[in-house]
Amino acid sequence: MEEHNNKNLFIAVGVLLLIVLVYFLFFSGGLKSNSNISMNKIDIAGAKTDADKLPGAFPTNTPVELSNITESYSTEYKDDGFIQNSLSYTSQKSLGDIYSEYEKFMEENGYEISNSILDVDFASLEGTIDGDDLSIVVEDSNGTRTVSASYLDR
Repeated sequence: MEEHNNKNLFIAVGVLLLIVLVYFLFFSGGLKSNSNISMNKIDIAGAKTDADKLPGAFPTNTPVELSNITESYSTEYKDDGFIQNSLSYTSQKSLGDIYSEYEKFMEENGYEISNSILDVDFASLEGTIDGDDLSIVVEDSNGTRTVSASYLDR
C-alpha cells in the first residue's frame, strides 16, 4: 500500500512539474516566438552600386571595402526595438592595417571603444556611440583577411 502511495505521489509531482513547465514556456514569456523578427538579406550580385550592398542603417562613413562584400543583411527585432546590420568582406590588407583603420575611425568619430584585441591572426574592436554599437572582427586565414562588421542600431 505504501508503495502505491509513493507511486501516486511521484506521478502527481511529475504532472505538477509538467504544468509549471508548460505555463513558463508558453504563458510567461519564457519561450518567445520568432514572428516579430524579420531578416533582410541584401542581394550582393544584384546590387546596382557598391553602396547598395550596405545593409539598412549601417553607417555609410564606416571604412568598408564595398567591392569585396560577401554577405550583407539586416535583422529587425521588433519586440526589442533594435536593428542589427551586419556584413562581411575579404581584404588583402594586413590584419594590423585593418585594425588600425577601424581604431582610428572609431576614435575620430566619437565612438567609445569598450573592447579591443589585436593578435597574430585575430583582431576585434567594439565601440559605442549614442547608444548604438559597432563591432568589428578580423580573422586571418591563408593570407586573406575576413572582416565581419555589425552595427546595432537602437
